[in-house]
Amino acid sequence: LASTSARLFTIDLPGDRALPATAFVRMVAEHGGAAEVAPSAADALRQFRREAGPDDLLLVTGSHVTVAEALAALRHGGAD
Repeated sequence: LASTSARLFTIDLPGDRALPATAFVRMVAEHGGAAEVAPSAADALRQFRREAGPDDLLLVTGSHVTVAEALAALRHGGAD
């Protein structure tokens, strides 16, 4: 993804197994891409919706925790 024109957002998750968001940003930068830290999945979704064009796609990846938070935000309007 780092080598695409994708807009990447990352969030911090609880637990010691989670990669810190700032570490992900550094890894993406090392491969020539850009990513930014969002406070939450809902915040990242709001940012996507503000900037997305009609043909843009959203891909949520990561753990079940990440996907669950994103789905909850979408279902409850927290990403508007």
